[in-house]
Amino acid sequence: MIEEREYFVGIALENEARDIVERLRRKIAEKFHVFAALNSPPHITLFYPFKTAVNTPILVGISALARNTVPFTVPILGFGAFGEAVRFLEPAQDKRLVALKDKVVATMYQRARIPERNSFSGFHFHITLAFKDLTPAIHREIVKLLETEPLPIASLYVNALTIFRKQQTGKWESALKCSFGDQAS
Repeated sequence: MIEEREYFVGIALENEARDIVERLRRKIAEKFHVFAALNSPPHITLFYPFKTAVNTPILVGISALARNTVPFTVPILGFGAFGEAVRFLEPAQDKRLVALKDKVVATMYQRARIPERNSFSGFHFHITLAFKDLTPAIHREIVKLLETEPLPIASLYVNALTIFRKQQTGKWESALKCSFGDQAS
């Protein structure tokens, strides 16, 4: 029997942007002892986690979608929050991100009959800095810290889709990067 694995589709931060954001995430984690956000690389989620044992149709579909997508840049507007549960970097809620997410959702359903877990209404693109293990008191302290921090990146160059896979350790890894206008790597 083939074992089901858990995956999600997103935009992975790369190179200098990834390193800069990861340093801020680690600073927050170490200072406030909140480590949940470090279980995945810095990214923007486009399709929430799902389980599947057969991923070939998904890989083919996401690769084809990426080949037909043109890179673009999205400005980072500042720091944001979902109540006291999540702190994040907020990219512009750009129409190109919305269109890309819609195409990913359609691809997932057409290729593997995996419906989107949450409705699109209320979806908010973000790059998580801290979540899950925050208390209201720690959240307030993180807010104070971020008020003294410069915005770590001004924009995000979106040039690939990434399929992330959950490891047995509970951490997420990049399983496949599909560059725009290119072949998967």
